[in-house]
Amino acid sequence: MKLIRLRDEDIVDFKKYMQESFQYGYESVYGKDKLQVLPEKDIDKSLNNPKCHSYEMIKV
Repeated sequence: MKLIRLRDEDIVDFKKYMQESFQYGYESVYGKDKLQVLPEKDIDKSLNNPKCHSYEMIKV
């Protein structure tokens, strides 16, 4: 396994997987909810923060 910087072409999938995993975690504790736990704007805020760095783990 290797950590690499999140590539621009992977951002759409990254956001989708982050939202799905946060939603699953929330709903497994509190039950189903129509509210989206992690809105895309919150992910964008983190990704665009110059003090933050995003990585993905790849299998080599």
